[in-house]
Amino acid sequence: MKRRYITLIAVVMLAPIALAQEEEADSQPPAVGPVRLDLNTRFGDQGQRATFSKPESGGSLTVDVAVSEGGEKRSGFDLVVLYDASQAALEMAEAVDLFEGAFLMSTQSSGRLGLTGLLLETQTSDRAGSVARITFTILDTVESQIALESAMLGTALKIDTLQIGTESAVVTIGTELPTAVLDKPDFDGDGSVGFLDFIIFAGGFGASAGEQSFNAALDLDQSGDVGFSDFLIFAQAFGT
Repeated sequence: MKRRYITLIAVVMLAPIALAQEEEADSQPPAVGPVRLDLNTRFGDQGQRATFSKPESGGSLTVDVAVSEGGEKRSGFDLVVLYDASQAALEMAEAVDLFEGAFLMSTQSSGRLGLTGLLLETQTSDRAGSVARITFTILDTVESQIALESAMLGTALKIDTLQIGTESAVVTIGTELPTAVLDKPDFDGDGSVGFLDFIIFAGGFGASAGEQSFNAALDLDQSGDVGFSDFLIFAQAFGT
């Protein structure tokens, strides 16, 4: 029993340590880090960083916080999420997947949410998956962003600060389609977007610039990879 109390006290220290600890400056931060924000609420990172429509005022929108590595054998997490308080209001937050059943503590100020989750009697078992889901009530219909400012995973004995990517830690709500991708994704050149185009697109899905399988024509949002947002653009044009 005494050992359990010592472990609990050490893990609870995640919260104040998170507020005091700062990441070292990096003149060229990575585009993608091991912790990401995702607008697809399936467990794990699905790569959806934007929506091309926005819920009506009063509607809800959920953001998934996922890690791609380093998630195993952890007993706690600490996140700081930033949002525009004039565009969205915090509705709820929950620990999911890797941290299902974790005890949550939060701190809130205008446009800023600090969220700490603690597993009191167990540890995570998987290296990748979702950490938490955060749901917002939409207040206005103009474009806005939600960003991850910091993230930590820890045990009673060690806390690791996770690298934040410049692209993967920001989601945009209600953005417009880039003008460069409004032409038909007619990959086979038959004048329409049909099943053969889908086969071509599916064959290149998941590839990134620099990889042998990358086809720049399939990168409809010109992001450097063929991902979920490209699929949404293709689906919108399918059948035309």
